[in-house]
Amino acid sequence: MTNEKATTRATIALMLTQSSASAGFLSMTSVNAVLMARLSGMDSLAGVPQTLILIGAAISAYFVGRMVARAGRKPLLMMGSLLGVAGALVAGAGVIGTTLLLFLPGLLMIGMARGAMDQGRYAAAAINPPNNRARAISLVVWGGTIGAVLGPLLVDPSGQVATSLGLSPFAGPPFVTVILLGVAGILIFVLLRGVDFRVLSRQIDEKYGNPAAASSAKVDKTHTGLKAPVFTVPAARAAMITMACAQAAMSLMMTIISLYMIKNGHTPGDVGSVITAHVLGMYALSPLVGNLADRIGRRNTSVIGIFVLAAACVLTPVFLPTPWIMFCEFLVGFGWSLCYISSGAMLTNALTHEQRAQSQGTSDVFVNVASAFGSLSSGFLLNSFNFWIVAFFGLCVSLAPLLAMLADRRGGEREITPQM
Repeated sequence: MTNEKATTRATIALMLTQSSASAGFLSMTSVNAVLMARLSGMDSLAGVPQTLILIGAAISAYFVGRMVARAGRKPLLMMGSLLGVAGALVAGAGVIGTTLLLFLPGLLMIGMARGAMDQGRYAAAAINPPNNRARAISLVVWGGTIGAVLGPLLVDPSGQVATSLGLSPFAGPPFVTVILLGVAGILIFVLLRGVDFRVLSRQIDEKYGNPAAASSAKVDKTHTGLKAPVFTVPAARAAMITMACAQAAMSLMMTIISLYMIKNGHTPGDVGSVITAHVLGMYALSPLVGNLADRIGRRNTSVIGIFVLAAACVLTPVFLPTPWIMFCEFLVGFGWSLCYISSGAMLTNALTHEQRAQSQGTSDVFVNVASAFGSLSSGFLLNSFNFWIVAFFGLCVSLAPLLAMLADRRGGEREITPQM
């Protein structure tokens, strides 16, 4: 198999894997808050499941980034799918047994699985030519569109199956997650057989070079902690900050939007329409975003994303009609997509082969922690103040990456001219 065929096959396999895994994760995410309230008897704890999942993802991203050099991408992706299967089984047992002692650890395991599976976008970037990396990441992210649509749609039929078996209807989604993450594992095993990500990544760098990473090559690859390349290489640092801030701003705006709408007289159907518009903004245009980033530059696309996200934060509280909120929350998702895809490619291009895995894992730790911060703070800000204050904090967080880019006085990522 030629390198080009192996790269194409691996990229498509990662997209399909992301589709199945995303559907599995979202089938449970749709009911986690309700399950937590029912099992604990306290509505105030409804946000705990998402926080646990994000903590698990952050822990996993940290260790996966440090294990890639020894174990390789494929075994760690497989480990993620198997851990997710185990976590969903444990959480499902907690639902059936109505005990948080199983439900909560299961969620933590699912979060760790998600942290490992999310590294698939970096795997795709590393094995593609520098001028095609944003498109490769966008293809894997676009796989999440299928999951975003399919996962929630499986909640009701899986609940009906569970009811027919004499179980709670809420026992259905965890076992859908088991099946879909199992399918993801099978796809990894079958479609990635014979693909060596480390070999392909080195060959790509040798063939095309990596001019954006030239200045970072002098960084001691044994550095850890705050001396790791993701902190010391300006373009990598700016990319990480952009992804983390975009994630925090998006979580801040979206976690609380349903409560804000219900308090202002909207129906659950209205809320569903807004969430659908937001998800479409995140995923549906991913291929176009990737193509844009590779054409006009990852840094330029990130800046566009920052301003789109900032504009969405300002506009959302202005009017209350559902179509307006749908439009604004579509922009929140689209701004996130512009930042997330372009900065992921920018991070990969800014580092050498040896520096990438650890730095990408460290970056995802900050992204997940930022997401948890956004989710937890949104409720406090709404309850203590109002939605205008939530939007103001979202604006400040979304614009923060501009400071990191301005601090990079050498111009950050040295763009690679696209091959037309």
